[in-house]
Amino acid sequence: IDSTTSLSLNTWYNVICTYDGNGGNNAADGMNIYINGVLETPTNIVKQSYVAMSNTTAPVNIGRYGAAASPLSAKVDEISVYDSELLQADVDSVYNSGEPTTISGAVAHWRMGEDASFNGTNWTVPDNVGTSTGTSANMTVDDLVGEAPNYSGGGISSGMTIEDRVGDAPNSTNNALSFNMDEVDRVEDTPEASSFTNTYSLELDGVDDYVSLGTISALNGGISAFSSSVWFNYNGTPSSSKYMLLSGGTGVTDRFYIQLIAADTI
Repeated sequence: IDSTTSLSLNTWYNVICTYDGNGGNNAADGMNIYINGVLETPTNIVKQSYVAMSNTTAPVNIGRYGAAASPLSAKVDEISVYDSELLQADVDSVYNSGEPTTISGAVAHWRMGEDASFNGTNWTVPDNVGTSTGTSANMTVDDLVGEAPNYSGGGISSGMTIEDRVGDAPNSTNNALSFNMDEVDRVEDTPEASSFTNTYSLELDGVDDYVSLGTISALNGGISAFSSSVWFNYNGTPSSSKYMLLSGGTGVTDRFYIQLIAADTI
């Protein structure tokens, strides 16, 4: 199915696609698209017999489909997948009036910026809920950008190293810096934050950048309901027929994908 709302360049959108899990020849009747919390009236409905999300080897990808099709040119943020059909109240909670917030009920959630790490070659994008940690391909350290939904004030350095950060600031010369410590000494064990901070996203170049998320076991082996949510901000109308936001599986009867098509619709 396609959406009806025409999207605009350089604007953050939240797209949530849901499926009720009924399957069969009319599986498309159980699909919905929400853009910024609003239920779309679907068009171009193609009804095929849906069997199951049974492909256990093809990875879920951000930014392309299959081997290299439909590369995405956009900033992406706060991607989540659910093993249930999200209803309007759930969608409202995820969209949160345009400001991403803490995700609940998901089987996978990738923040895309705040907790991502770069090893000199690839970005590692942790799954905050499950075990499907993402790994980028063909991306650089500069693809982390200080921009996210409802936030555009973040700065990113260029040509600097960690040693350029010094323990000296206005009215203070006692800011502490560690010595003789490695990055592995930073552990993900902190007191629960009182608020949700979202200030970064990852930017894909529309040529060969993508993030592979591996397989998501909760979506395999049945006709169960599922939903997915993507925040994105694209910077050019697809030069081909589409930009792939999120995709999984490779066959006709065991795949899913969210894509931006040349008409600037989902």
